[in-house]
Amino acid sequence: MTDIKLVIFDIDGTLISETGNRIEDSAVDAIHQLKAKGIKVLIATGRTIYFINPHVREIVDPDYFVTINGQCLLNRQERIVIRHDLNNDSVKKLYDFCVTHDVAMGIKYSDAIYVTHKYLAFAESYSQGKPYEEIIRDDTATADHYLTQEPAMGIFLIGHPEQVMAFSKEMPEFAFTAAREGCTDVCDRNVNKTKGIEEVLKLNKLNWFQVMAFGDGENDTDMLKKAGYGIAMGNAKEHVRQFADFVTKEVDQGGIMHALTHYKVI
Repeated sequence: MTDIKLVIFDIDGTLISETGNRIEDSAVDAIHQLKAKGIKVLIATGRTIYFINPHVREIVDPDYFVTINGQCLLNRQERIVIRHDLNNDSVKKLYDFCVTHDVAMGIKYSDAIYVTHKYLAFAESYSQGKPYEEIIRDDTATADHYLTQEPAMGIFLIGHPEQVMAFSKEMPEFAFTAAREGCTDVCDRNVNKTKGIEEVLKLNKLNWFQVMAFGDGENDTDMLKKAGYGIAMGNAKEHVRQFADFVTKEVDQGGIMHALTHYKVI
């Protein structure tokens, strides 16, 4: 196969297992082969750039990062190329809800996540035991970083997911997506991974038929559907698999290499 010009990887459950922190050896080899053939590589993730595992950033060394579910596009040098900011009034409305209902709230910016409510509960849960002081900061005293320093690009909520999802009906401008248990990711309704990818395609004069995309999660379904070749990892849930052209092996069982050799990309 010679028509693939861009290969896209989600991170959690795709490049690394949900409990791991390193890319397995055959996937590393596969990525090196892609780059040797001049095929561009892109990471598409719900994470911010500073929450992407340094090992992943070093090994993949992608041409682009689509982060915060498409809200922020960065180049290989990790400089912002395009960003999509959240409306300040909407952020304030969600903040008021979180304070009233005791939901921990962290706002994603270019340099760190600033927590506006329940800092310790948020930081300890979100960091999952890793050092966090530099990239999860306490903004609970003023809760105004998005007004005084930089617009918000994404929001993460921890706690009371049923109440959060019920309230989401009052905020149609935002997309509320269940993350890990008890957590909710919040982004602009009109922005997702696909939008960020399409910005990369436009910059490089490519189209979706020249794309192979790997994913395993709910926020990967649109790119799996649109890509010329959508690959669901073997560990993906059944709902996600329905959007894929091919279901490969699991993340730690050579899934990436298996799909790329199956389609003769490498």
